[in-house]
Amino acid sequence: FRLKQEGLWGDVDLINTSILEIYFPVDTLVIKRPIADEYGAGEPIGYQAIVLDPSPEFTAQLLALAVDHIDILLEDWYPTLGEIDPGLPQKVDHWDNQQSPDNYPGLAEALHQAEQDNQYVGGRVRKSQESCTSDGDSGVGPESTGS
Repeated sequence: FRLKQEGLWGDVDLINTSILEIYFPVDTLVIKRPIADEYGAGEPIGYQAIVLDPSPEFTAQLLALAVDHIDILLEDWYPTLGEIDPGLPQKVDHWDNQQSPDNYPGLAEALHQAEQDNQYVGGRVRKSQESCTSDGDSGVGPESTGS
């Protein structure tokens, strides 16, 4: 795997690292609405097509929000896990020429900006409501037989 961090692509040590890949569909959606005649009876006389095109910037914001929520859950469930480092993973042979990250120049910047916007709220470290009242212990220790 290759990972883009702080603008540079680098190799990821897969032996000492866990990777969670999140995929969002980025497809065009076409909705066909029937147009009825003036009396509203019988078969429709035609269809109105409503086309919803994806936006790479909003997809990046949605991805940053999902990563933020996953990060909060992991911090709550596994407080000793350490820092979660979000990035843009890419399989070297996965991208074809059309899907290359170079064809979406604003995507990485939009993801980074959305990540920065969500990182701190009002100058405090982001946490879920439950983690604010938690003692940091998940209740599952080495002596536990199951979780």
